[in-house]
Amino acid sequence: MDEPGHQWTCVVGTPAMESERAVSFGSWWAVGLAVLATGAAGMWGCDRGTAKAEPAALATQEAAPAAAAASHRFDEASFKLEMRKAGTYQKQAAAKVEVLLEAKAPYHVNEQYPIKLRLEPVDGVKFDSEVVGKDKVAVQAKKAVMTVGFTPEASGVKRIAGKLKFSVCSEERCLMETRDLALDIDVE
Repeated sequence: MDEPGHQWTCVVGTPAMESERAVSFGSWWAVGLAVLATGAAGMWGCDRGTAKAEPAALATQEAAPAAAAASHRFDEASFKLEMRKAGTYQKQAAAKVEVLLEAKAPYHVNEQYPIKLRLEPVDGVKFDSEVVGKDKVAVQAKKAVMTVGFTPEASGVKRIAGKLKFSVCSEERCLMETRDLALDIDVE
């Protein structure tokens, strides 16, 4: 039987997103609960010890890559991505920009992936939808073109920006990617 105040530590997830659950089993009235929890703790990958995270385990994990700055163009090993202007922009007139995804050999655009662009709110711009989904994407084997509709409500330079989630695949693997896109347009 455990001594009063002893703790079981459960680490949930990977060390990079570690969260701990520590439960104290020191009271006699909780002996029955402790026996059940001890068995369950073993099944959940818990161990008896302190509630501290293991610094060695955290130190061996690779640091997450820094997020890339928003851009209108990305040219990477497996794909090329661009947010581009589509015409001129007039105040109170329907407008659009296009997002072009081109897969590079040996990759192709993943037709099964629910590609989407979550747009950031912009003063003076009313988007047709805050989230542009697969229904606004023309997909071919090596290329996908998304149309982003909006209406400029004020003149001046406006930044159309958002987070695009997409996927390209080869015969061996699929890459699920996220990029921050941004394009400045001049509204007359």
